[in-house]
Amino acid sequence: MEPRIQPPESTTRRLLAHREAALLQPRINRECVENGKLCVPFVPTKDNVADCFTKPLTGKTFFDFRDKVMNVPRSRRDVSNDTTVVE
Repeated sequence: MEPRIQPPESTTRRLLAHREAALLQPRINRECVENGKLCVPFVPTKDNVADCFTKPLTGKTFFDFRDKVMNVPRSRRDVSNDTTVVE
C-alpha cells in the first residue's frame, strides 16, 4: 500500500473551517427565517424553473419552461396548442 500524501497544515485548517461553516449554514438559515431576517416565498410547481433538474417535464410544462429559458415574450406564445408562433 502506498503512503498517503498529507496536504500542508494550512490547507487542512482551511478545509476544516469551510466544512464547519457548511455544516452551520442550515442552522443559520433557519434562525434567520425564524427571526424574520430572511423571507423564503412559496413557489408553486408550475412556476418553479428549478423543477427541470429534479423531475421530467411533459407537455405544457415543458413548453412553458422552454419559453421562459429562451426568453420568449408572452405575446409570441400560441396558448391554444403550446407552440411558439414563428413569423
